[in-house]
Amino acid sequence: MPEFDPTEIELCQRIFEDRECAVLELTASISKDVGVTILQRGRLVGWWYVAVGKLCFSTASGSGPAAVAIGVDAALRATVAMAGKKLWHQPLQASLDLYPV
Repeated sequence: MPEFDPTEIELCQRIFEDRECAVLELTASISKDVGVTILQRGRLVGWWYVAVGKLCFSTASGSGPAAVAIGVDAALRATVAMAGKKLWHQPLQASLDLYPV
């Protein structure tokens, strides 16, 4: 079994390459059994991980419901939206691409 899910790898890479993510000072790293860790201005804000074949977002604070993005494009848009609106604690309100688990 691969160490990382291909969608997690792609999302991490796309966050590094995305101009909007750079402007919003977003960084990402990928870790086994954790998924994609998201930081904004060096502060941990949440994680994207794959569960049942879907990208799921969990806030670092544990507040707000978990959310699911349909595909890497949607997860990237949601990440940018959450960062731009500073709604890390409310992922469902940050992007229309997110759906409750």
